[in-house]
Amino acid sequence: MKSINDINIGDKEQITHIVTQDDIDKFVNLTGDDNKLHVDEVFAQKTSFKKPVVHGMLGASFISTVIGTKLPGDGALWYKQSLEFLLPARIDDIITISAEVKNKWIKEGIIELETIVINQNKQVLIRGTAKVKLLELIYNDSEDTEHLERCKKNTVIFGASGGLGIDISKKLLGDDHNLSLQYFNSYNKIQQNVIDKFDHKKIITFQANILNRMEVKDGIEKTIRKFGSINSIVISVTAPITNTTIEDLEWSEIEKHFNYQIKGTYHVIKEALPYLVKHKNSKIVLIGSMVIDKPVKYWASYNIAKSALSGFMKTLAVELGPKGIQVNMVSPSFLDNDLNINVSDKEKLIIKMNTPIRRILQSSEVANAVSYLLSDSNSYIHGEIVRLYGGQYMT
Repeated sequence: MKSINDINIGDKEQITHIVTQDDIDKFVNLTGDDNKLHVDEVFAQKTSFKKPVVHGMLGASFISTVIGTKLPGDGALWYKQSLEFLLPARIDDIITISAEVKNKWIKEGIIELETIVINQNKQVLIRGTAKVKLLELIYNDSEDTEHLERCKKNTVIFGASGGLGIDISKKLLGDDHNLSLQYFNSYNKIQQNVIDKFDHKKIITFQANILNRMEVKDGIEKTIRKFGSINSIVISVTAPITNTTIEDLEWSEIEKHFNYQIKGTYHVIKEALPYLVKHKNSKIVLIGSMVIDKPVKYWASYNIAKSALSGFMKTLAVELGPKGIQVNMVSPSFLDNDLNINVSDKEKLIIKMNTPIRRILQSSEVANAVSYLLSDSNSYIHGEIVRLYGGQYMT
């Protein structure tokens, strides 16, 4: 919790949000404001706007998020706000909400913020001024919070909305982890398969593009605010795979996979590392693939990216081990999941028959391996690739 002395004129924070139809639906349900200009395409077509526009106060409401979670954060009492609504937002707009300290009164514990909402085209939608009082705690919690944080299992899963991410989430909830679940555009899958079936108090979610470091940073900070610490990270993200011969392979396809596997992992590590180091005995698990040992024909971009991820994992293990952080990779063979939705039954049968164990790997088995690597039972496995190949490839 920040004090007035921690804040300087010129300090600035921001968040980014993609406006969706679901946002509008929830706002209407909460406020009852079903003005046809916002919800009726036929009506909006007859106005100068031509299409429905987002409620002005919906966009402005995110100013509260910046103030309450970032500047100044916990303990902020937002008591005054002026607003100018200059342009409307639309569905699918990417809005950035920022607050900058313009003045402060130390004796009163008050700061003045310039608040601005812009869209992806750098157009200013909303501008205003906020005044915020920083409250002070009048007592200290008698519990040893540092001890409690050390005992917690607070885990962030990137790629939590995929089939594998969902099974990992279920397993770790069963292991009594608190979970922070990242998704890009499939929140409903997490809602239906995880949140609705487990103790929602142990789960938070955040929307982020793993390629956007600021969004990753926001998700990590949200986790810290909720759980107080982070002691483990799981990264299970990938881009869609297309069959492409070397002759037809474009560099952009390689770059796409490389960005998801390496750039995305880089963003997560850079933002989470200060908290992992602080906690001690932290753990990182990356999800690899059997292609690092047995490349798949026509999957060059995926083969290359996952192989690079393997090297990244070993580099992290060498550097982070002395800091008390264990780093490992779980490398699954073929999984009958969303990633392989276009694989025919005939191809699946061939894979099964080429596997000595004579069956296809289940994502729950991958989750079991992740669970062990994150557990207290794993005190020495480090820099390793846990291969779940069913005997297809033996080292």
